[in-house]
Amino acid sequence: EKMITDYNASVEDLQKIGVSICEEVATVPQNTTLVIRSHGVPKCVYDYLEEHQQPYVDATCPFVEKIHKIVAKAAEQNLPVLIAGDPQHPEILGIKGFAGDTVFCYENNEQLQNLLNTNIFLHKNPFYSVCQTTFDKKMWEKCEKILKKVCTNGIFFDTICDATSKRQLEAEELAQNSDLMIVVGGRHSSNTVKLFSICNRYCPTLHIESAQELNRDDIRQFSRIGVTAGASTPSGIIKEVHQTMSEIIDNVETTMKEQEIPATQTESEVAQELPSVQEESNVVVQNEEPPVPEKSFEEMTVEELQEAILEKMRSNGPVTDYMLRTVKENTHHGSL
Repeated sequence: EKMITDYNASVEDLQKIGVSICEEVATVPQNTTLVIRSHGVPKCVYDYLEEHQQPYVDATCPFVEKIHKIVAKAAEQNLPVLIAGDPQHPEILGIKGFAGDTVFCYENNEQLQNLLNTNIFLHKNPFYSVCQTTFDKKMWEKCEKILKKVCTNGIFFDTICDATSKRQLEAEELAQNSDLMIVVGGRHSSNTVKLFSICNRYCPTLHIESAQELNRDDIRQFSRIGVTAGASTPSGIIKEVHQTMSEIIDNVETTMKEQEIPATQTESEVAQELPSVQEESNVVVQNEEPPVPEKSFEEMTVEELQEAILEKMRSNGPVTDYMLRTVKENTHHGSL
C-alpha cells in the first residue's frame, strides 16, 4: 500500500531498510510480501491478492477491520451505509470497498442534515451507520442525535477507536489549562488533525511534525505550554520536542539575565527592549511520566509516592483533576 502509517519519518525509516512503497497492488513483484497498511484497503485488493496468490501481511487496525465486517453485513442485506468521516481518507475508501452500492459520507452535522434533506427515504427505511475510527467524538454525538431524531429504522454503531476518544478528551482538558498547545504528528494524519482542531478551540495551537519546526518566537511569550501527539507519532519525536522546547525557554531566560543595564538607561527602558518572556515557563506533556523523586520508589509507601509525584507536578503549575486521577490510579496499580 502507499503508506503504512501517517507519519512521514516512520515511512522514510522503513524505506532506508529496503521497504518499497507500492502505489498499485498490481505492480507488486511476484513472491514479494505486501504489507497492508493500518487504514485497511477495499475488498477488491484482498480479492486480487487471493486470485494471484500474492503473499501479504494484513496490518489493518482491528477497529477498522470491525467496521469492514459491519458494512459487509449491510451489503449482504442490500442496505445503505452512512459513514461519518473524511470521504477521501484511505480508511473511508477501504470501508466503502466492503459496503454495498449505496454509501453516503458526511464530515459534520451540517453535511448530515443536508444529506437527510435530499434523501428522504432514509427517514423510514433501515440503514447502517458507522464512523471513521478517528472521528471527533463530540461531533459524532451531535450527528447521532440528529440521526436518531429523524430516522426511525437506523442501525447505529459507535466505531470510534477507544484510544482515540481517550486521547481527544485528554487533549481537550490539557488545552483548557494551557496558554499554548503543540500537536505533534503527521499533517496527513486524521487523528492528529482532529487533535489540532480540538485544542485550537481553547487556546492558540501549533501543528508540527518534528522539533526542527519549533520557533523561539512562537513560544517565548507563553508561560504554560501543553504537548499532545497523534497515535502514529513515535515517542522519541515527542521527547525531542519536549527537550527542544525546554532548551528554548532556558536559553531565552538566561539571555535576559545576562543583559546588562547601561548606566544611561533606567530599568523600565531596558524592560521595554527585552523580549517579553514569563519568568517561569512550564511545559506540560500529555502522557509524559513525572520526574523520579530523590527518595527511591522502593523506600516509599504508595501515599508517599503519590505525594512526591504531585509535589513535582505542582511546582510546574496547577494540577488538574485528570492529572490527580492518573497519578492515584497508576501508583495504586504499581505502574509508576
